[in-house]
Amino acid sequence: MARPFRIDAIEAHDRVIEKIERKHAVILEDVEEACAGVTHVRRVREGRYLVLGRTDAGRLLACFLARDRASVFRLISARDMTDGERFEYERHTKKGR
Repeated sequence: MARPFRIDAIEAHDRVIEKIERKHAVILEDVEEACAGVTHVRRVREGRYLVLGRTDAGRLLACFLARDRASVFRLISARDMTDGERFEYERHTKKGR
């Protein structure tokens, strides 16, 4: 049986925070909201994950994280979901209801 995916903390370097804010208009608080409750996760590489989630304001984000330890992750990037990611997210969240 697979372990539940849990995020207790997200750490981010200043340069990453500045990049996602400048390039994608995403702030760290948006990432934390989208990753709270971890709605849908896909492993994209060893130790790297794509978390698809919704902010409190309803914005759909794709957050790329690297596992640092247990349930602590490092932010790599975040942006609005693509159409394909949105379809995957909506299909997954409807299935879970």
